[in-house]
Amino acid sequence: MTMIDQTLLDSIEAIAREAGEAIMTVYAREFSVEEKEDKSPLT
Repeated sequence: MTMIDQTLLDSIEAIAREAGEAIMTVYAREFSVEEKEDKSPLT
């Protein structure tokens, strides 16, 4: 593996870890599910 490849992989890993942390903060919050009268989900 070349140095450029390793540098790119290191950057991708850092981005993925940061994204994972951001996603987990959403999952850690309480949430509720609401439905429309026809029982379809709100989007």
